[in-house]
Amino acid sequence: MSDLRAKELSIRIEKNLLGRFGNKSCVKLFIDDLSAQLLDNLHQLCKHNTDYTKKESQKVVKYLIKIIIKTAIISKNKRFTQEELKYGHKFKEEFRCISMTVISFHELDFSYDRNYITNSLNTCKQSLKQLLSNHLTEKSLNKIDFIFKFFSNQSFLDTFFRQTNGELKQLRDEIVRDLSLLVEKRVI
Repeated sequence: MSDLRAKELSIRIEKNLLGRFGNKSCVKLFIDDLSAQLLDNLHQLCKHNTDYTKKESQKVVKYLIKIIIKTAIISKNKRFTQEELKYGHKFKEEFRCISMTVISFHELDFSYDRNYITNSLNTCKQSLKQLLSNHLTEKSLNKIDFIFKFFSNQSFLDTFFRQTNGELKQLRDEIVRDLSLLVEKRVI
């Protein structure tokens, strides 16, 4: 019984420490270089969301990194139940579908559908929260809400997908390239 408590305690401490020190270099322990590159590009993208302050934009990637780290720790320690793993599989499929949708919107002119992408993001968020609800604090679950709210912002999405030139278009090209490679390699 004390072995179980010690293991639980060590997992909580590991999540807490890595959550506190969660940054791009720390997350590279858990993800590949291409995923890290995508995170760097998302960080640049966040700066273009004018509906949020600079500080709020910076929080998005910081929160995203913390959620990635905590999820990786829980997974590494085999803490997900079979039911939770079903939500994890559902999340992965939904995230893959969103990634392919973003690629499609980028490659096919006039295919962008704001309602479709926002509904897809909301469904994906719900699956992720169901996966993690028994493992994360309410504060961490609120970070998931913040991340998805940020990327579901309608004016942000409109600007991101309708920009035809400039820095944002170049950044979208890079993000789509990263997503395409991650989908092709079945990372997502």
